[in-house]
Amino acid sequence: MIFKKVLWFYIYIQSICATVPAWELIEKANTNAVITNDSNNSEGGHWKIVKLLTRKRGRLFEFDIKLNPLKLTNSNKNQFDAAISYKERLWPGAIIPYTFGETLAHIESAQRTIQQAIAEWEKATCIRFIKKTNEEDFVEFAVGIGCNSDVGKIGGKQIVSLGEGCMFKSVVMHEIGHVIGFWHEQNRPDRDDYVVIKTENIKEGMYKDAFVKFSHQINSLKVEYDYYSIMHYGMKAFSKNNLPTILPKKKNVFVLGNDRLSQLDIIQASLLYKCEEGANITWTSWSFWSNCDKSCGGGTQERNRVCKKLNNGKQQCTGSRIEKRT
Repeated sequence: MIFKKVLWFYIYIQSICATVPAWELIEKANTNAVITNDSNNSEGGHWKIVKLLTRKRGRLFEFDIKLNPLKLTNSNKNQFDAAISYKERLWPGAIIPYTFGETLAHIESAQRTIQQAIAEWEKATCIRFIKKTNEEDFVEFAVGIGCNSDVGKIGGKQIVSLGEGCMFKSVVMHEIGHVIGFWHEQNRPDRDDYVVIKTENIKEGMYKDAFVKFSHQINSLKVEYDYYSIMHYGMKAFSKNNLPTILPKKKNVFVLGNDRLSQLDIIQASLLYKCEEGANITWTSWSFWSNCDKSCGGGTQERNRVCKKLNNGKQQCTGSRIEKRT
């Protein structure tokens, strides 16, 4: 284990210094431990990130969000605003140029995982990723320390770090969510209306870094709180005793987070980039079935979907939003 960590740190240093092609080192390492498929864990991509990050690394906020020195020292009250509050932080035309850094240029399995994650966002929204040519503002996917990204477009090259243990499709989808312009769902200013933060179960020193509530900085575009967002922490995130650190207030919510895009993830991204303008009127796919509301028979489950076309609050989809079964 110690050898593996030392090896990955060495790979990272080599990728910076460019004295040895990092891909050669990576291929000599056990890439099967790095490039892997998603498990069926229902708490989604962020639980994998949480397991990797037990302390703040470098200039990171909320453990997988980068803040450049200007943002760290800026005293403006909006320094932690979500990108959705600033038009200049959005990607023009909903087009995001990207490339693979040298550390990933020769690892086809990693590239496939990233492209699969990109495809999930593309098939659900109008956001498009194109291979970089001469664009000045672009995203570079690269091996780094941990899984982290900037929020929104910052200008110039911005790196999405996918280090050891990060190459799951759901983790990459989560980091792409940051690139698009989203912070973590449980940091919304209205979060206390929907969840309870169990501070007594959080590892020492991690509340400020991972669970701080923004008072005004996040514009959620009037989209309701999303327990199943791919941007939401799992129930036991940063737990010191394997007890829940986040509990939902709503009944019949038994998991937090997701390993896929939720209906509200799709709606919010579509609103952010105005995908609904001229879009076809259609339902999103059905959500997971909820857990049964009774454990000894006679209970019911339900699932829901969202009308993908929003037009001044008028929804024109036909059919039911909720489906139940016994």
